[in-house]
Amino acid sequence: MSFQQMKTPGRELAVRTFTLDRFPKYLERIQKIGASYACFKSPTFRFTHQSLTMLAQLCDFDTRQVLQEVASLASNPNPPESVSDPCNGFRRLWRCRYPFHNYHYLITFSRTSDNGILIEDVLFDQSRTNALVPVGLQRNLLYYVRSTSEARYRDVLKTNEGGSAQEAERLLASWGASMPATQIRTRHAAVNGMKNDRAKAQWLMGTHLDVAYPAAKVKEYTLFHNPTDGIVLSDIAECLWDKVAPLPFMASCQVRHLADLLWQSQMEGHQTDWVVHSQGAIIFKAAVRHHLSIRAGSRLDRHTVAFHAGASVIASTRPFLEKAGIKIGLERINPFDLVPNLAGHNDFSDSGLERCLRFFRNVFSDNSGNPSVSPHTLPYLGVCTYYLQLKDAGLHREAGVVYDYMGSLDDKQLAYERTLNDPNAQFLNSVPRQKTVIV
Repeated sequence: MSFQQMKTPGRELAVRTFTLDRFPKYLERIQKIGASYACFKSPTFRFTHQSLTMLAQLCDFDTRQVLQEVASLASNPNPPESVSDPCNGFRRLWRCRYPFHNYHYLITFSRTSDNGILIEDVLFDQSRTNALVPVGLQRNLLYYVRSTSEARYRDVLKTNEGGSAQEAERLLASWGASMPATQIRTRHAAVNGMKNDRAKAQWLMGTHLDVAYPAAKVKEYTLFHNPTDGIVLSDIAECLWDKVAPLPFMASCQVRHLADLLWQSQMEGHQTDWVVHSQGAIIFKAAVRHHLSIRAGSRLDRHTVAFHAGASVIASTRPFLEKAGIKIGLERINPFDLVPNLAGHNDFSDSGLERCLRFFRNVFSDNSGNPSVSPHTLPYLGVCTYYLQLKDAGLHREAGVVYDYMGSLDDKQLAYERTLNDPNAQFLNSVPRQKTVIV
């Protein structure tokens, strides 16, 4: 049986090796992604069919990272960081050094008899994607996420089984199936915010997508996972860097990764509808800005994005998106959420400052496991629903503050609330109008 297997055409193809000068399509892709390494045109480097197949499946950003590691072998063919394969002493294992102490690709290579380098395979490190990885070691990575239930976030109060807390628990279990992905193949995609491990990010962003695109009845999507360091100050520093980094080469790894994904999806003619939440808005804006700086004049008009509680300044974000041709969906911002209003500088008025600071604890605390209490976590359905959610949770003081705010809404604010299709909007008609803003 083993002898017959070795004689199959697939086996013969797998053991053959190639130089890239024999395959112009691979050299063209290397040039397209901006990784034009002269060493790949020489006979010094040879690749197995398996390694080329793996490289063809990776997104442009990951391909560039792997090729940078491979090219470094030209000057140091036996780096001290590499280790011997325990099953084959002639084969070396090289961990991709991006980013920092973590990695998710393992390059296997060996020296040939003529002092050349043979790249045998590029392996994906599954250990960085399981649920047991500490949050500080989780990777910036794509995940294909699928819905596992019919639970939908339209109004968590419309349930006969326990109110908003238990309905929110159903949302936590509604997006449980996920697997690593190398490219975006779904119609919908999302970028999560800070303080999100992978488990939280996958159900939360699935919920945000379902609200952002209700007619699509989203059942699957691709998560661009923005991992947390587990330390709030580290995540805040990351946000500040992505906001102010002035030059393309200074962009963070996740910004460059997302920029490459946007461009690759555009070039493949793939339509993608995005939702970005909290820090995800900063990353998305920085990725579009980075794309425009390195690919001047190129469009991203096959993308649509909806901002939910975005931590970026909407007024300064819109020109970048319009220049790239990205369509902008409905923006959802809770008036009591300090992240978009204060950190995002979208409402820096005295009343907005006082309003948000009153709900500071609701944003950053666990809220006894009820995410509907936070003005920031779940999608903002409208001020009436948020008021009823607070009452349902027994937070009558906070509910009273929201009630006073509802009575002070002017015509412009009322028009915005109606565009959100608040399922409890009829309640707003019974709130007495006030002439002065009471917060």
